[in-house]
Amino acid sequence: MASEYSIQQLRAFTITTGAVLEENFMTAVFTNDSRLNKNPEDRHSYGGVRKGQIWRLLESGYPIRSQSVVTDPDECIISVSDVGNVRRSAPAGGKDEANVGDASGKRVLSRSRLFEVRAVAGAAFAVGTRRSAYSRTAPGSWECIDQDCYVSDDFEAGFQSIHGFSRNEVYAVGARGEIWQYDGSTWLQRDSGTNVTLHRVLCAFDGHVYVVGKNGTVIRGRHDVWSPVVPPSQYEYWDIQDYKDRIFLTANTRLTFELTEKHGIQLVDFKDCTIPTTAYHLTVGAGCLYLFGGKDIRKFDGTAWEEVLSLD
Repeated sequence: MASEYSIQQLRAFTITTGAVLEENFMTAVFTNDSRLNKNPEDRHSYGGVRKGQIWRLLESGYPIRSQSVVTDPDECIISVSDVGNVRRSAPAGGKDEANVGDASGKRVLSRSRLFEVRAVAGAAFAVGTRRSAYSRTAPGSWECIDQDCYVSDDFEAGFQSIHGFSRNEVYAVGARGEIWQYDGSTWLQRDSGTNVTLHRVLCAFDGHVYVVGKNGTVIRGRHDVWSPVVPPSQYEYWDIQDYKDRIFLTANTRLTFELTEKHGIQLVDFKDCTIPTTAYHLTVGAGCLYLFGGKDIRKFDGTAWEEVLSLD
């Protein structure tokens, strides 16, 4: 049973990620601060759903790792845990689906840990350690697609993020600077020019693929040609998202930047909106760019930023 929470009560939680299906329907993942303070490895989470201005939190029973809006074959928000639990959320209601894994028995729990679920051409793709990769073919049904890249004996290898221009041109990135490209049937490894951990990949509006990660890494390319966009720095970039022909990034879990050809990396000017003290996940939904941080949610309509939630 979901319980309603006031803003004051929500201050006892930290937001880890979120997704937006409609203007009045978004989800977020909350962790309990007191539990985390006692044990930093305790990532037990609560699924938060906002309908209008009311937040309802439901104890998930497992740590939700990632969320994404999908439209094929059904329009909803898909949430996954690192061991493959799946939750489908929509305005009409939510329900658990079958765990990630295909009919041949390639279940996440026995093979890897998931890092991300992401929509590619409307469909859900999930990736994780040991270069595991899956696609959601129907509600409650997944197909394992990592036959060319999976490594059972190297747990340090793996994918942290996946995105694509189409289901026949998909990119996955992760540990040791790895970039792999999937054409719908075969994976090919690409030379990124770096060996640092890569956190997020974006197939952007300008036809380029952007990849961000540790040591201030911002790489741009496509297919087998990749090069750095900016010099190395002290920043650790966690996310990158395009919106209305502009590219935004988050760094160090508290900073929000914009990347431009003329000026490079610049801090975002929130103008009249309260500047968020936390910044981690970027996503586009309901016509706006949304920023989810540990204690903040903001949205941007292309002209002005607006405070959605502040828990400090």
